[in-house]
Amino acid sequence: MKTLDTALSILELFLTEEHTLSVTEIAAVTGLPKSKVSRLLAVFRQRGFLEQDSESRRYKVGLVAFEFGSHYVKSHPLAHEALPIMRTIVDACGHSTTLSIMNGDTVLHLMAVEGPLYTEGHWRVGNRLPFHATSAGKVLIAGLDAAMLYDLLGRNEMKPITSLTTVDEATLRRQLDESAAAASV
Repeated sequence: MKTLDTALSILELFLTEEHTLSVTEIAAVTGLPKSKVSRLLAVFRQRGFLEQDSESRRYKVGLVAFEFGSHYVKSHPLAHEALPIMRTIVDACGHSTTLSIMNGDTVLHLMAVEGPLYTEGHWRVGNRLPFHATSAGKVLIAGLDAAMLYDLLGRNEMKPITSLTTVDEATLRRQLDESAAAASV
């Protein structure tokens, strides 16, 4: 079971914003010998979970991993129930809508319905962003009780991802209060 755990830990490295990783980079992060990393990556490549660029020798997420993820959305009750509602919203306002959930301490974008007034936001299915840096994240944490919010804020440094990202705890709390007040109207 240790080998399986090690292999899955390597696969999880591809959840970061890095699009490709090398054997050397993976070995450095995991502390594993390059030979073991190479063997595990070869299995993932053979099974289609990862692909390897023939020139750079770097690895990236493969088609089989995408298929696994798409099956999650297809079978998730929330996604199934949300789709017709999302389409109604798009039809009513013309703007795109997204379905996002908290996955640990990050916001995970599950699906989207694009509207005719689409604006490029670089927000793609499968993207993960910090809770403090997105409107979806703020809505998702607005209902947390004080202790849960305190714990969440204590575990996470609010780093900026743009020049407009909220990184001040007092500002975030004010935004959450405003969001909660708007939801109760």
